[in-house]
Amino acid sequence: METATKTDLSWMAEFCDKESHFEMLAAPLRLERDGKVFAWASDGRTAVMLESESDFKVPSAITAKKIFGLIDREFKLVAQSTFDKVKEWSGEQYKPTIVECHHCIGDGEHECHCGYEHECGFCGGEGTVEELPERRHGFVEKVPFDRDLTAKIVQRFSGPCDVLLHAGNKGGTSMLMLRGAGWIALQAALDGSQADKPGPTFP
Repeated sequence: METATKTDLSWMAEFCDKESHFEMLAAPLRLERDGKVFAWASDGRTAVMLESESDFKVPSAITAKKIFGLIDREFKLVAQSTFDKVKEWSGEQYKPTIVECHHCIGDGEHECHCGYEHECGFCGGEGTVEELPERRHGFVEKVPFDRDLTAKIVQRFSGPCDVLLHAGNKGGTSMLMLRGAGWIALQAALDGSQADKPGPTFP
């Protein structure tokens, strides 16, 4: 990885779960190891880590150990590729469609059994909701992944990258790693019940 420099990393918050109670997921973090400085962000499904200085919070030693434990797992090299090739496989990231809430029929309110009008609990009174797409499956050596999550990663990076796979065993989760100059991205596999769904295989 290249020498750390301080850049605008505000986009990393997109990869976090701000509602999480876990330190490693709630907000981007600043990590140090072997004289190098890293920025980390994860929502539990995807994670990105790059060598860079930042003003992010320094996590506890326990959290830092867990994060580096994920990175240090044994990964098998699947292909030496480029982000253009990975993007061909993942496709474009899904953009949500806003539709009328089918619970309140767009009113933002509904009548309860008492006869009173209340804010719709499904749309929060907005009258509209995001229409969720059908999950776009894809495979890396027969391991299923959500290609929309991969697309979210690849829009942030460019150039050559290694594609690696950690095969989960004993109930562990398989993981995809994309590794380039100065950064690493991780993505958790879908569960085994998704393995019979249709989808393209990389590479």
